[in-house]
Amino acid sequence: ELPPVIKAWYCVRSLTLNNCMLRSVPSALGIVEHVSCLERFEACDNGIRTMQVAPGTFTALKHLYLDRNDFTVLPLDLGWMSSLEVLSLKENKILHVPASSWRMRNLRKLHLN
Repeated sequence: ELPPVIKAWYCVRSLTLNNCMLRSVPSALGIVEHVSCLERFEACDNGIRTMQVAPGTFTALKHLYLDRNDFTVLPLDLGWMSSLEVLSLKENKILHVPASSWRMRNLRKLHLN
């Protein structure tokens, strides 16, 4: 859960939650007013296994870094991030990339090694 002060932020452009012992992306980030301007999000070195993204959220996100977590499959919901240009899931255990991932029409770099 995010601290209350973060819930009051408006139009944050970059957010880094590295090494925060997260197991999932905080659900409060899915609230549209919190992420409508977010262009860069990092949540590396946590232990995250899932990320749920509702359609219409993270619409401005261009760079997403989820390196060194516990993903085994590319999250299906990432397909809703139509502005995403860079997606990095380095040093996870990705075994499957779902077809819905290719809805990310602006994706220029995908790091899965």
